[in-house]
Amino acid sequence: LVECLMTCAISHQVYKTKCYSVNWFKNTRTCYLHTTETDINNLKVTTASDFFLNNCAGIKYLNLIILFAHILFFIFQKKKKEKKIFFKS
Repeated sequence: LVECLMTCAISHQVYKTKCYSVNWFKNTRTCYLHTTETDINNLKVTTASDFFLNNCAGIKYLNLIILFAHILFFIFQKKKKEKKIFFKS
């Protein structure tokens, strides 16, 4: 999910296309980005997606979400390591 959000955040600078929204699917670890190449009428959350972000308001909010996602990822990884160490003892 973090990589998906980062790609959306840098899409305008790197790929010269604005990212409008993101759908992420946890089970398949698949990300769909809706960009300026996508029909605007299709910018909606699907019932199957585990995460949806509407970025039409601007990149400012996306950067905050990416920061939050990094923090959550770090906490999750740390807890995962602690569990492994706990079971080894």
